[in-house]
Amino acid sequence: MLRYLKYRVSDFFFLCVSLAAALALLYVITSVIAWAGCTSLLSALVSSEVFFAFKLSLATSLPATVSALVAGIPIAYAFSRYSFRGKYIIESLLMLPFAMPPIALDAALLIFFTNTAPGLFLNSLVRIVFEVPRASLLLNSL
Repeated sequence: MLRYLKYRVSDFFFLCVSLAAALALLYVITSVIAWAGCTSLLSALVSSEVFFAFKLSLATSLPATVSALVAGIPIAYAFSRYSFRGKYIIESLLMLPFAMPPIALDAALLIFFTNTAPGLFLNSLVRIVFEVPRASLLLNSL
C-alpha cells in the first residue's frame, strides 16, 4: 500500500510541476502580446528578418538531423549488438561533445579549423569558419 502511495505522490508532483510550467509559459506569452500589441507583434513575425532566421534554422537543422540519423542509427545498432575491440574508446569519443561545455567545444573546433592542416583543408572545401575572431588572432601571436 505504501509503495502504491509513493508512486501516486510522485505522479501528483509531476502533474503540479507540469501545470506550473505551462502556466508560466502562458503568462510569458500573454505578457508579450499585451506589451507589444497584436498588430506590432504580427508585423514583426512576418518581417523579412524573422523569415530569414526561420529559413536559416531550417537550412541548418534539417541536414544536421538527417546526417545524425543516417550515422547514428547504424552506430547505435552496432554498439548494441556487437562487442569489438576499442568499443569503449569509440563510445567515449562519441560522448565527448555531451561532456564538454559548448564554449569549450566551439573553441576546440575553431582552433581545429584555423590552425591544423586537416582543418584548413576542410575549411577551404566547405567554408566552415566565416571569420576568425580577434581574440583568436591575439592568442596565436603569443
